[in-house]
Amino acid sequence: MNSSVLISVIIFIIFVALFLFLISKTGNSNIYRNYRRPFKRYYRRNKYYKRYKEIKKDITEQRLENMDSGNILIKKIMNIEETKVFFSILKVFKDYNIYKQVSFKAFLDAEEDTDVWKTFRDFYCDFLITYKNGDKINQPIAIIEYNGAGHFGNNEDMKEKIKNNDITKEKLVSKAGMQYFIIDEKSIKENSKFIDDKKLEYYLKDIENSIRKNTTA
Repeated sequence: MNSSVLISVIIFIIFVALFLFLISKTGNSNIYRNYRRPFKRYYRRNKYYKRYKEIKKDITEQRLENMDSGNILIKKIMNIEETKVFFSILKVFKDYNIYKQVSFKAFLDAEEDTDVWKTFRDFYCDFLITYKNGDKINQPIAIIEYNGAGHFGNNEDMKEKIKNNDITKEKLVSKAGMQYFIIDEKSIKENSKFIDDKKLEYYLKDIENSIRKNTTA
């Protein structure tokens, strides 16, 4: 190779090196990165999605294994007294929808896993009252709780816990703009043993009138 050709090659290499240097300084080197980023994002998304599917599969498999570890039994959702109260509510509250044993998460809303959400995530109410007609159909209005003989249990620690839960429930319902009612067994029973149908109906009509006044005011 003669000297003129060698000089030409050297000049060409210097020119290419200078061109690449200028590109890196002017920001055009982002072209390569811009092509590379979508691929990386796609890879990451699929990577995390695959991991999510694996975790979800692990949870499902664990649940299936847990189901095999013991017997699953059926239990009644209401006792005899609660059933009697429920059918009496249906009789009195003809202009409203009545739902029994409803989770607070079904009618109270908050961002999941926040502190406020945790205050009601485990709560259930005995009876939920909602609008039956109009624009507000199925919108919750009030809660009715029946405190029967076994409501507080026999354990003092459990009794205190249930009392605190009842206080929290009432405050939650009030904060949401709903009404909260408690039917105590002493108010509707005859000789502290059996529910008096007339007392129960009178008590429920009083609650229904209170709800009607507050919803029409």
